[in-house]
Amino acid sequence: VAGENPAAEFVIDGDTVIEAVFAAEPVSDFTDVEADSWYETAVTYVVRNGIMDGTSADEFSPAQTITRAEAISLIYRMEGEPEVSP
Repeated sequence: VAGENPAAEFVIDGDTVIEAVFAAEPVSDFTDVEADSWYETAVTYVVRNGIMDGTSADEFSPAQTITRAEAISLIYRMEGEPEVSP
C-alpha cells in the first residue's frame, strides 16, 4: 500500500518476536517528486538502479515526454546493458 513501510516479523523460540520495518530513504532532493506521489517508488527504483538520472541535480521531470531514443536507452539499461552486435 502506498505510503506504508513494508515490515517483516520473525519468531525465535516461540517467545521472542523481532519486527523489522523497512523505510526507503529519499533518492535525492528532487523538488518535483513529491513524497507519497504515485510515481515516487518508480523514481526511487530507476535512480537507485542506474536506469535513469534526473534532468538536473534537483529535478527529475516526471511529466516530461521522452524521445524514442531515450525509450530505447531505458530498455537497454533495464536489460543490464547487453552486448550489441553490429
